[in-house]
Amino acid sequence: METPLNVFVGTWNLGNAAPDEEYFRDVLSVASEADIVCLGFQEAHYPVKEALSFETITKLSSDLGRGSSASRKVRNAKWFRNLMKVTAMVGGVVGSVASSGILVPVAIGAYMATDAAGKENECRVHLYQTMQLFLGEDFGLVGQSNLLQIRLFVFARKSSGIFGIIKDVETNTLATGILNMIGNKGAAIVSFKVNDRSLCFCCCHLAAHEGQDFLDARNRSAKAILSSTTDKEDMLDIPAMYDHVFFLGDLNYRLDPYLLNASVGSHRGLSGFDLVCSYIEKREWGKLSAADTLAIERENGRALCGFEEGTLQWPPTFKYNRVKDADEDGFTDSNPFNTKRLPSYTDRVLYHSLPCLKNRLILKYYRSCQSTKSSDHKPVLSLFALKLGTPKAHLRCLTVRLSSLSVTFPCNQDAETGLYNPYVVSVEYCKGDLGSFQKVLPEPDIIELSKDDATVTISFCELNIGFADAVKKYKRSGYTGHILMQVRRKSNCGLFGYAVLSIFDHLVEDDVVANCPLRLGGTRVGSSTITLHLFEEENHPR
Repeated sequence: METPLNVFVGTWNLGNAAPDEEYFRDVLSVASEADIVCLGFQEAHYPVKEALSFETITKLSSDLGRGSSASRKVRNAKWFRNLMKVTAMVGGVVGSVASSGILVPVAIGAYMATDAAGKENECRVHLYQTMQLFLGEDFGLVGQSNLLQIRLFVFARKSSGIFGIIKDVETNTLATGILNMIGNKGAAIVSFKVNDRSLCFCCCHLAAHEGQDFLDARNRSAKAILSSTTDKEDMLDIPAMYDHVFFLGDLNYRLDPYLLNASVGSHRGLSGFDLVCSYIEKREWGKLSAADTLAIERENGRALCGFEEGTLQWPPTFKYNRVKDADEDGFTDSNPFNTKRLPSYTDRVLYHSLPCLKNRLILKYYRSCQSTKSSDHKPVLSLFALKLGTPKAHLRCLTVRLSSLSVTFPCNQDAETGLYNPYVVSVEYCKGDLGSFQKVLPEPDIIELSKDDATVTISFCELNIGFADAVKKYKRSGYTGHILMQVRRKSNCGLFGYAVLSIFDHLVEDDVVANCPLRLGGTRVGSSTITLHLFEEENHPR
């Protein structure tokens, strides 16, 4: 039986304060038991002189059974410190503006010339060294990505053999702050392959504050991050490009007191605050979750559509008074929450898998760490079981017969000409991952739209796709079979939306009408249905 990997994913907005002892005891100690460790931070700039000493961290590691012997190696690796300084500066400062396609040399030069750049760089190096020191020499750094005060580190265990088989590591950043240029908000991204399974980690800090305008800004930023790959020709968005995607960070989605039946009026914030606090005191997490705007936006297809999340069974993670006498539940005799903000679940970990691989990534637990006191946010940690090998399925040699495809989506009117933009609809199938397309239609159909809501229907004349080879590979190497439908703009081939259907989710003899949302960047932009029939090829050996 295949032994799954343990993947730890954690996020914490440090609030510009160094991590405290509780973070190492209650978060990193759990992370150190995993095979792959992803640590994401936001507002991660702090005075290094106020941080825990390396000696204290080494003792903590030893007391908790980590027994790190790498402290002196990490601390004295001058060549690595210098390398980190260069990569942090280039990735954080230049990446924060260059990732948007706009370069501002004057702004970069001004930043580089200030003492702030040196302190920022010192903090980045220190945070990495701190994490590496506690985890110990059995963990190697797979990749790190920085965007100003957003930091992402991914480690892998050496003794389990995982670190040695990781390949194709890539890092990226995307700024979504002021004018989509400044990296005070945005994402730091690390992706790689392990056993030919592709993983992507997106550490994000989205727009803050309450209100509809800020909610819309968060949705736009999430879509921009997940769609950042579509500017390249024939590329899909991040959820379609990787087998498994983890979307973590201070996403800043708030609770809506109206949904909690708050007695609103001129004192909306106060009454909403009191109502939320009353539910927190009674540990009624389900009622709080029902007012979570991220869950509502996901359900309505406006943000992170298709992503999954564990159940929120803990107090909101923001905004706390920075107290030093919190008990294990994060509560003190007085109210621990700052009255300037409505307590909310701003810090989250979500995940997405391709249709055929959903049962290969299982969430084992998901919780917050209430014992930390140094930040106005609480850390969130999650642990996943990831199976890399071949899914177990008794598959026969099949042929897929497509009989119809219907796509519904709103068309866009050109602001200058007043004409409706034509779209190109193509259907493809993939024997492996979504990078191995093969055309179904000889030529894509060009659809001329002339209505605000257009329904496009394509009829096939018993079009068959033979999956005999694909099934053999599927059984041997974990390959999957997907039908991919894309809608692109005719004028510039820009991707409007796509739908993915897993063939092997429908191993039946009868006709199946599959409904798939048309998505882009985690938003639902339309709908599609496809009718298919799967049947065993005659006279074909099993």
